Amino acid sequence: MPAPGVPVDLTGVHVLVVDDDEDARRIMHATLAYCGALVTSVESAKRAYQAMTRVKPKVIVCDLAMPEEDGLSFIREIRETPSFRRIPVVAVTAYDHFYGPLRETFFDAYLRKPISPPELAKVVASLVR
Repeated sequence: MPAPGVPVDLTGVHVLVVDDDEDARRIMHATLAYCGALVTSVESAKRAYQAMTRVKPKVIVCDLAMPEEDGLSFIREIRETPSFRRIPVVAVTAYDHFYGPLRETFFDAYLRKPISPPELAKVVASLVR
């Protein structure tokens, strides 16, 4: 059952959330789980690669500005892997002026931080319909 202000049903949709910011990751995880999604949350691109084969997500929500390997590198790798390339990706960042030109090439959707929970739920739902 969706939360008030989050009128979206994501029951059974597996979402991989990748964000090094623990608070942002928790908010996204809680929002999507409340809408019924099965959510796997990880703090790095390295952990995301490990999770990809285990969980087979229907949608990936990925922060772009992460230490070590950034989200953009992770998304590029996903796009080059035949078994993963068709998984929709929602890019998340506070730095949209830098990543804006890349939107059409790598992302299926884009959200600016701070994330609006209702907007996140709606965008994820739009990618699985």
